[in-house]
Amino acid sequence: MLSQSLSLPPPLPLPRRISRAWIAETLARAEAEFRWCWRLVRVLKRPDDAGPDAGTDILRFQPRLVEAIIALEAARRAVRSELKRLKREGCRYDRRWLTNRRASLERFQQALSDTLAIGRAIGDGFAWFFYEKDRRLIGEHFKHHAQAELPVSIGGLGERMLVHGLPGFEGRLVLYHGTTTFLRLGDVSFVDLPTRRVQAIAELKTRKVSDGEYRLMLHVIADATTFAPGSLEGSTEIISFAASTEDLRDVMRERLEAQIERMSRAVAGARDGKPAKRLGQPSTFQFEALADSIRTATSGKLRLTRAGPGLLVGALRASSGRSFATDLRVRDGADRLMGDVIKQAMEIMDPERPDNALVVGSAGGGVKGLSASFAGLPPVWWPMDDAALEEVLFGKVLLVTLYNPVHLRRAMEARGLFAVEGQDVLVGTVDGRAVQLEAFSHFDRLIQSEFMSMDSVLDMIDATFAVAREKGLEGGVRMSIHAQVTTGDHAHEDDLGG
Repeated sequence: MLSQSLSLPPPLPLPRRISRAWIAETLARAEAEFRWCWRLVRVLKRPDDAGPDAGTDILRFQPRLVEAIIALEAARRAVRSELKRLKREGCRYDRRWLTNRRASLERFQQALSDTLAIGRAIGDGFAWFFYEKDRRLIGEHFKHHAQAELPVSIGGLGERMLVHGLPGFEGRLVLYHGTTTFLRLGDVSFVDLPTRRVQAIAELKTRKVSDGEYRLMLHVIADATTFAPGSLEGSTEIISFAASTEDLRDVMRERLEAQIERMSRAVAGARDGKPAKRLGQPSTFQFEALADSIRTATSGKLRLTRAGPGLLVGALRASSGRSFATDLRVRDGADRLMGDVIKQAMEIMDPERPDNALVVGSAGGGVKGLSASFAGLPPVWWPMDDAALEEVLFGKVLLVTLYNPVHLRRAMEARGLFAVEGQDVLVGTVDGRAVQLEAFSHFDRLIQSEFMSMDSVLDMIDATFAVAREKGLEGGVRMSIHAQVTTGDHAHEDDLGG
């Protein structure tokens, strides 16, 4: 096995006392790195704007992003630890001081989490560029839970070494999963750059050999023809691609074998599955209304715009050029800025229905709405003006959505399908055939979170009914549908289970 020394950036030192100044400095450093990474993702979205250093910057992207995320997570763990200590030892402190100190720490923790969400949203955008053509494999990733934080100790050190030391292998980009929200199987993917297709995924295990010396083992799941024979054994100066698990403890070996089996099934399923059917017409979205809301947003009042029968979208601008994500003041005034939201919400209420509901959502400022979803595009790939998108991404503007699902329910009842109380399913009769439509809340999310028009959602469902008629299915029909958005014509793909 060949070896090489590798210098990693030193970690940001933790202070003796967590102060507002230290948190502000940590956030500012991370935001500077995230803005550099965001500029590169913009180049990936518009390759004609690429400069002469674009190739080098692509290789620098993951190390810079991962170090910024590591610093934020270390700071968040320190804040979390301090909050736990105060909870244990609170009786030692003045009650008023303790209340104020805990409120400040909780705000620090929220700001760190919000800023981390910005970084992973950018990581999603970078990974999407290389993963977009492998939708079925994305689906396999989404079957598993997202990793809350990067690993620490030896495992985390190994992943840092991998990101810094192995940007590519045999002409393939090594795509690290830890800086994303949607890549959840394994630790890295190998991407063929000319075709932008994922050729393998791999699990990383790290073993300490001696002080300052570690062995990294990548267990790669790929077709036999993907890599040249023997190329995975001692072929780089950083990694030893292990051919066996003999160096691992029993517990770790069992866990690894389960992970490899899971990855193998996912890769095989993604490669062997039949092409997804494209049903219905190209979908339409409300991104134009969203962009208009962002451009006209003010800091004094939330302005809401009607975007279909059951959806209101609005935007609120942070005051004085601040960011909702990194503002360390304790939030106490956002509610009053909602103004006459309740009055406006009456626009999407149906006075003839007793089952009206109001679901409030948000995105921007680093909230969870910036995470990638199985149904749609990662937020940084939303088809809107980059300036408006940047304001949402970095928390200058907070997006707010108000959604009433009763309009979609009423349209489905007209088709013969009705909600089952307490269950996420519609049942009824279509064309004289019993139908069960599962996970119906998925379609509500398409409208509220993915900004798909209600007409497009209904067209997708109607097209699925048409497929059932064409197949001449006997007896009842159970339907499980998923939608996928493309960056081109925004067509959607549906799986029909009978």
